[in-house]
Order: sequence, then C-alpha cells, then structure tokens
Amino acid sequence: MQKLLKNNRFTSDRNKIKFIRFTKFMIHIVSGGLVLVFGYLEFKDLNPQKILIPSAADVIWKAILVIYYWCWVFGVHFDTNYQELAYVKFPGKGKWPGKAVAALVLFAGMAAALFLAQGDIVYFSITLTVFFIVDHAAWYWVVRKVMEEATVESKTQYKKESAHYEIEIADTVYQQIMGNWKYQRFYAGGILICMIDLFALSGTVRNTITAGISNFVTWLSPAEISTMTYIMLVLLFVAVMEIWHWARRLVTLVSVLTLERLEKNYRLVPAGKRPG
Repeated sequence: MQKLLKNNRFTSDRNKIKFIRFTKFMIHIVSGGLVLVFGYLEFKDLNPQKILIPSAADVIWKAILVIYYWCWVFGVHFDTNYQELAYVKFPGKGKWPGKAVAALVLFAGMAAALFLAQGDIVYFSITLTVFFIVDHAAWYWVVRKVMEEATVESKTQYKKESAHYEIEIADTVYQQIMGNWKYQRFYAGGILICMIDLFALSGTVRNTITAGISNFVTWLSPAEISTMTYIMLVLLFVAVMEIWHWARRLVTLVSVLTLERLEKNYRLVPAGKRPG
C-alpha cells in the first residue's frame, strides 16, 4: 500500500493522502491530549491509600472510560484506513473543512468534560448526554457531507474506468460510515441515555430501583447499590454502542477482503450488461 502511494502521480490522489494524513495527525493530537488530561485529573490529588485500596465502583468507572476512549481511537483509525483504500479523492483538495475542525475541538472538549465529571452521577449524566448529541450531530452535519461527496466522486471515476469491484468497495465503506444502521444505533443509544438520565436525575426512580435491588443484594449499602447500578447502566450504554459499531466494522473488513479475493480471479459485470 505504501509503495502504491509513493508512486502515485495524480493530484487528486495526493490530496487524498494529505486529507487522510491530516485526519490521522489530528486523531493523534486529540488522543494524546486526552491521555494527558486524564492522567492529570487522576494523579493531581494523589493519595497512596486510594491507589492501594480502590473501590470496585471507582475501578469499573475508570475502566469504562478507558475502554470507551480506546474504542474511539482504534475505530477512527480503522475507518480512515478503509476510506483511504476505497475513495479516489476527498473534497477540499486535501484540507479539512472549517466545520470539521470545529466539530473535533468540540468533541475533544466534551471528552475531557467526561473525565472531569466521573464520580458524580448527575454531572456525568448531563455531560454524557451532551457528548452523545455532539458526537452524532457532527457525524450527521460534517462527516456525512464529506463522505457523500467522496463516494459520488469516486464512483463516478470508477464507472469511467469500468472498475466495478472498486465501486462495490466504495459502497461497502460508505455503508459502514453512513448506513441506516447508524440511525438504529442512535435510537438505541438515545433510549439508554434516557434511562441513565432518569436514574441520575430522578431521586424517586433512583430510590425505588435501589430499594428493590437491596432486597436481593444485602451485602451492599444503599449508596453502593445506587452507584453500582448507575455504573452498570453506563457500561451497558458503552457496550451496546461499541459492540454494534465494531460488528459493522467487521462486516466491512470481511466484505472488502472477499471482494479483493474475487477480483483476482473473476471479472465483475453490471447486471444490465450481462450477455443474453
């Protein structure tokens, strides 16, 4: 792949490479910055006793944030790698649109706010809700526009060259980034966010659920049950959102590998052009 890129002579391809490289650079900046922020927040009030005897809730809460964070980092790398493979070029001549930069800055700010809010279920719920909305709004109004233009321009070029396998690969990658499953996942995530907010913001709901669980979990105090229940709801949200997304990435991976394997031995012809 690297050799192919070095030998590329076309301006559109150079712009595509610039776009992807800048995207990955920004990912590194944001991910590295968030690691520093998270590390600072964790160790600024260093208490040796807390390190040696952490509570289960504290460990699980931090683990959820770490898993969520790394799923995002590796996921964006996966997505940009396959976009580079599938598309001829991106709009903007290799430059990010201003909206994309603003969206990333806002996203990074909300991610840092999540780290700050951990430990307080009310503030964390509000922050997670805003983060969820910002994340999907950026996807809909920024990413969608870029991907649609890239897909249309790439498929137009592939059709001119009768590169039918490349058209299928571009469609496969587009479905992974912009398919209807994204809306289904958004609705499922929205329901879970509402459940999290209801538990955090409504004392009546929280106390009722806590009292019900305490009848079976007698070894924990009501406060511990309340905290653990909330953390389990957040864990459920992260699990649903990330497993769903990575399952779609796996579908993309298998589909692209299958198309590449078929391309070595078979010629793909559009259905309308089949003889007879």
